[in-house]
Amino acid sequence: MNSKLKKIFLISLAALIAFSSAACKKSVKVDNVSSEPVISSKPAVSEEAPVDNGIRLVISSPQKNTDYVTEPDYTFFGTSDPAEPLTVNGTAVERGEDGIFAYSVKLNVGNNVFNFEHKGETHTYTVNYRYVIIKEYTPSGAQTYPSGSTIVVNVNARRGSTVTAAFNGETITLTPEKDTGENKTDFIGYNGVIRLPSDNAQDLNLGKITYKAVHNGKTESFSSGKIICKKSDVIVDYDPNATPNGGRYMNVGSGYIAEIVEYNAETFDGNVSDASLKDGSVDWSRPTNNYLPKGTLDYCSTSLISYKETNYVTLRAGYRVYLERKDKPHTELKPVVRRYVGSLPDHNEIKVADFSEDGSHTRLTLDALWKAPFYLDILPQSYTNPAKQDYRITQATYNYIDITFCYATSFEGEITVPESNPLFKSAEVIQNYTADGSATRDFTLRLHLKKQGAFYGWDSYYNENNQLVFEFLNPKAVTADASNEYGVNLNGAKILIDVGHGGKDSGAIGFGL
Repeated sequence: MNSKLKKIFLISLAALIAFSSAACKKSVKVDNVSSEPVISSKPAVSEEAPVDNGIRLVISSPQKNTDYVTEPDYTFFGTSDPAEPLTVNGTAVERGEDGIFAYSVKLNVGNNVFNFEHKGETHTYTVNYRYVIIKEYTPSGAQTYPSGSTIVVNVNARRGSTVTAAFNGETITLTPEKDTGENKTDFIGYNGVIRLPSDNAQDLNLGKITYKAVHNGKTESFSSGKIICKKSDVIVDYDPNATPNGGRYMNVGSGYIAEIVEYNAETFDGNVSDASLKDGSVDWSRPTNNYLPKGTLDYCSTSLISYKETNYVTLRAGYRVYLERKDKPHTELKPVVRRYVGSLPDHNEIKVADFSEDGSHTRLTLDALWKAPFYLDILPQSYTNPAKQDYRITQATYNYIDITFCYATSFEGEITVPESNPLFKSAEVIQNYTADGSATRDFTLRLHLKKQGAFYGWDSYYNENNQLVFEFLNPKAVTADASNEYGVNLNGAKILIDVGHGGKDSGAIGFGL
């Protein structure tokens, strides 16, 4: 190779080596820790913000941003993103791992504002807490009453309150109801008695009743609608001779008649005191009061007794009955009594028509001059504490049933109880006299039970012949041919356990019943 070619070759080789060295420097990275070269296959990536998962704050309760409550304890329920903080008015809210929370607070009286902040969003809620002193009151709306009526004003207010009612220029202080131990709330009823004018010649607009209650230095007041007192439009004769002297009878006058128009009417004591009107016992149902069947007639008062917007009619026999009542669960009022002007016979006459037994019932049928009231008493029997509506018994001591026929001056016929009757063993008629002993007041039929404490229920009605019928439930017959250890059975008997009494006491629930 000549010197010229050799020189060109060396120059080219040097250039190639230089190019290769530069290329290797661009593709090889030397680790600071390891001496081994690491070839990078990914380009460098810059840091970015996390992706939004779409979970937001959701308040499930309350459903509206403004709420009005009467209790101081309040709770918010909701869900949130557990990965992000949640605060209310700057305070962190405790949550579960899934972001669900229940945030409880104690409210102040008035408006309470809560700002929930989560993931850059703010949700504002306002809760207004009203410190309730008066929960409810009656009468509340406008009412019209007959002349001379008695109104029991009732306010359900906090225990320990001072409660008044101002009406027609007078202010009365209401009395707390008797505490039977069943009411476990902070509220109790307060009652007072207002009597409307009587014998007014025209309708009177007496204005509104203003209720006021003071508790722990706080005051709350409400007003009823207008109270109208109707003019006297029924002329009643209060001749004392029209009412028997003694017993339970009351002189409500004669000339205004009450007729029971419901299947039967629950009765209450008619001769009520202001104390019983105030303490609430005026409306207590008692096992010592009986029902009156449809068609029963008696003289009644022209005025009413109104308690918690329920109106009562007072009968001459000494009963109070509802004028109308709500047939639950329906809300409309159904008449119990129809009242009208008229006259009744001055006495009643009773005659035995039939006394028989058909297996399930013992039946007593009576002829009567007219459909007068009666009393039915199960005697003798004492109760735990009737003053507090506690009618429990420790032992069934009763051994006879008394039926007293109001205004009856004669009782004809005898009742012979057959030995085979499963309920009664004998009967007797008792003639009752007026307080001075000068005349017959009424008659009582006493039915002696075959076994002490063994009485199973009764019903009464007027049949198609206008006869008064009493049906007494007989005990279930026991069949003495069983192979069990007792030697008897109750085939066909229905045994009810905890059947309840209606209303809040539904009894046991099961088997679709």
